[in-house]
Amino acid sequence: MLLGRPIAKALGLTADFLNDRLRYNDGEWHAATLGRHMEYLLPLTEDYDPSIDINYPEFDCVLEDEKGPNYNLDEFKEPEETCD
Repeated sequence: MLLGRPIAKALGLTADFLNDRLRYNDGEWHAATLGRHMEYLLPLTEDYDPSIDINYPEFDCVLEDEKGPNYNLDEFKEPEETCD
């Protein structure tokens, strides 16, 4: 995922590109994990502590059914009507 500045800001991410270090929400600096092409890999769940979570997620679209869509595959087994 390409991470844009608004998302990095919402995560409280600070990057020190000169020394390849990252920190979250004014915490400790950590050595950045670099990928094969020298891209920064963000370990977002490493050291996660829900008791200090100050950035609660907000969603523009909230579905009534949180379980997700319930597709009935029988609908797809029937041949489609064709227009002649």
